[in-house]
Amino acid sequence: MGKVHGSLARAGKVKSQTPKVEPQEKKKTPKGRAKKRITYTRRFVNVTMTGGKRKVGHVAFNRIAARKIYTDAYQKFADEP
Repeated sequence: MGKVHGSLARAGKVKSQTPKVEPQEKKKTPKGRAKKRITYTRRFVNVTMTGGKRKVGHVAFNRIAARKIYTDAYQKFADEP
């Protein structure tokens, strides 16, 4: 059996010391199709600038963008005589 960090007598010390805060009422979050729509717009449509660099989106989006750059460069060289 692995070693325990500290004695088990102190288990839950921090949780018992923190003051109880009542949960605040929040707006209903969308479910299903509506949530997918919001995540799509957040990832692909509203790709925002952060710190002078383009915010890195989804992995598939980066692959598509890299493929487009590669094919555009290839077309440029293929068109030249």
